[in-house]
Amino acid sequence: MSRSVVDAKNETRMRSGKSKGFSASFLRASRVTLRVGIFLALAGLLFVVYANLEVSRQAKGLTYSSIQSVPVHKVGMVLGTSWASSSGSPNRFFLYRIHAAAALYRAGKIQHILVSGDNQYYSYNEPQKMRQELVALGVNPEHIFMDYAGFSTLDSVYRSSMVFKLDKVLVISQGFQNERAVFLGRHSGIAVSAFNARSVEGYGGFLIGVRELFARAKAVVDVYILDTQPRFLGEPLDILPETSK
Repeated sequence: MSRSVVDAKNETRMRSGKSKGFSASFLRASRVTLRVGIFLALAGLLFVVYANLEVSRQAKGLTYSSIQSVPVHKVGMVLGTSWASSSGSPNRFFLYRIHAAAALYRAGKIQHILVSGDNQYYSYNEPQKMRQELVALGVNPEHIFMDYAGFSTLDSVYRSSMVFKLDKVLVISQGFQNERAVFLGRHSGIAVSAFNARSVEGYGGFLIGVRELFARAKAVVDVYILDTQPRFLGEPLDILPETSK
């Protein structure tokens, strides 16, 4: 056998060995990556479960579903949401919150209403729309105050204390959001309780429920790790007359 043939065979064996070595290294790295990925996914899942349990635990006994059982509050705060769904039809989350606030007002459970929502764009004004609907349902417009920087639940809750100088408020929203609002209130120096507006059933309600799982995890991170503050504060505004304090 010629030397050139032997050299060719040896080179082939070397390449084959390198290829097998690379494949083995790649396989080991893939297994490590997979294990790390599984560990992180499980850790994330456990944290989401913990966050949801913790939020519910801290809100226990501070949410109400019956108007008769709600203690009298000077101020009820309606959390904002879009007044129309993506299809253009009325947003039931919005409608149920507005009707709940009006019912509480008529029952004498709240004396003033703070509507807190998003007004980032000139053409999109949640507080103004909430005010219009409340007035249409018989609420005295002089008893309605607007927070135009309620970009999130955290913004609304923190601003009610830091900007509007409240030390106690009744949040009005669906139950899923109310527990998170109570949790945030406990860590922002304001006594928050909440009234559960009618929930939305069906696919829309299911999607919001899934979203809420992660929103609660974010709330726990905001409170315990990041110490997140409202996006915008501005000048303090005392909305309650001296005689009502």
